[in-house]
Amino acid sequence: MKNLTSKKMLVAIDGSDYSLEAVRYASASLNPETTEVVLFHALRKIDDAFWNIGIKPGFSERMIDIKAWEAAQDEAAKKIMDEARQVFIDKGYTEDTVKENIHQCEKGVARDIIKESKNNYKAVFLGRKGVSKIKDLVMGGTAQKLIERTAHIPVCVVGRGAKPGKFLIALDASQGAMKAVDYVGTMFGDTDAEVTLLHVLRDIAGFEPRYGM
Repeated sequence: MKNLTSKKMLVAIDGSDYSLEAVRYASASLNPETTEVVLFHALRKIDDAFWNIGIKPGFSERMIDIKAWEAAQDEAAKKIMDEARQVFIDKGYTEDTVKENIHQCEKGVARDIIKESKNNYKAVFLGRKGVSKIKDLVMGGTAQKLIERTAHIPVCVVGRGAKPGKFLIALDASQGAMKAVDYVGTMFGDTDAEVTLLHVLRDIAGFEPRYGM
C-alpha cells in the first residue's frame, strides 16, 4: 500500500507509439514508491442509438461486421493496456498501484480525459501525436486540445525519444513560473532528477528607445 504522500497520475493511452513513449517516460520519471497510476483509454463504440433505429434486413450482414469490429476493438484495447501496465511493473510498481480504465468514449477523447482528470489526479501524461494501432482511432489532436482546455492540472506531453531524469524550467518573475518550479519539486523531488533553472536576460546594449513625435 502507498503512504499518505502518494501521488495519483493519469496516463492517457491510445495504442500509438507516441502514447507508449508517454508510458515509458512516466514510468521512468516518477517514483514507484510514492506514485499511483491509472492507465486511461477512451474506447470508441457504435452508439446505442444506431441499434435502435430499425436496421433494414439488407443490412444484417453489415451488422455482423460491425459487431466483429467492436469485439476487435475490445481485444486490442485490453492488449494495449496490459502492455502499458507491464512497463510500469517492470519499473518497480506493484500490481495494486497500476490500474486500468477502459472507458467507453462519451463526448470525445479529449473531453473524456479532461473529465477523468478532475478525479484527484496530480498530472496527465500523454503522447504528442500518433495514429492508434486500434483501427480508425486517431489521437493526434488530443494533446493540443488538452493544453488549450486544461487549467486545473499539469499536462505532460511526451514526444518521441524523450529522455527522463532531466528538467529545464524557464524561469521569470511570474507566478506561473513559480508554479512550474513548485510542481517539478513536488512531482520529482523524491527521484534522482536533475533540474536546470533557466532565466534569460535581455541584452539592452542594442536597445534603441523610440520617442513619440
